[in-house]
Amino acid sequence: MSTEYTATVKVVVPQLVHCVSCDFKSVYEQTVTGRHTVETGLLTGDASAQAAAEQGARDYLMARLNDPELCNAIPCRNCYRYQPYMCKLVAQSRYNTVGCMFGYLPIVLGILVALVFGVMTLFMKDERLVSGITAGGGLVAVMVGWLVLRRIKRFVAAYDPNEHDFGKRKALAEQRALAPHVYDEMQTASLCDAYNERVSAQQSRPWAATAPQQSRPWAKDAAPDDPTELIVTWYAEPATFSTGGAVSIRLSATMHVTVLIPDTATPGDEFPVRADTPNVQPFKVRLLPIRVHPEEQRLD
Repeated sequence: MSTEYTATVKVVVPQLVHCVSCDFKSVYEQTVTGRHTVETGLLTGDASAQAAAEQGARDYLMARLNDPELCNAIPCRNCYRYQPYMCKLVAQSRYNTVGCMFGYLPIVLGILVALVFGVMTLFMKDERLVSGITAGGGLVAVMVGWLVLRRIKRFVAAYDPNEHDFGKRKALAEQRALAPHVYDEMQTASLCDAYNERVSAQQSRPWAATAPQQSRPWAKDAAPDDPTELIVTWYAEPATFSTGGAVSIRLSATMHVTVLIPDTATPGDEFPVRADTPNVQPFKVRLLPIRVHPEEQRLD
């Protein structure tokens, strides 16, 4: 009896929006999921199926992340308007149910009816007339479904979500969209949590700082206890990778660090922090770009 293994991986990525209506920049987070299922079989054992499911989930996740048009429809945090490339997503979600019920469903059922009763006309001579009429009805259903889908396609193209549901747009923007400096504050809070957790672990195991690296060969791949090995991720605007800059991070009221970013930086580069105050344990920051939709044209 076969066993089914399903693996799911999720990642949260920030998206940068530069509003074409009010010139305001905002950031929202999007959860991207990869899922894959594998069954055990004659040549696939439990371990192999589980590993294949996990690899398939990662591959699917990477395929989604490599889609440059991946985005959510989130209104501007300032004026509560959708960007032009988001309007189609909102319209599609509005008419999806209608399309499934009155477009795709009649087409599928119509094809099945036309095939079944079309075959029956070949073998049931006594019922040929009824079968033929029924098969014709199936073809009519297919035509009706096709016409409905064409009509819905026009509705989607003509629908402007910025002319409707202001209250819903405002609530969604206030829930999901953040000003860039607020998003940086969230990143700082997350970074401080990781830093403080690592420092606390180090203080509870003081021998770890002096233990030879050779005695801990797993430290490179596992989460190390030494604060000097701490690497945290920081998302920056794409322009940072061409212009360079500096990121100031306040770890506490008395500890402050700066990350100096050269104009030659590339996504994934790791930079050591510069301690601006005493008693700061060294760590590194891995720099990644905030995602930007291809139709964002105003990222100066």
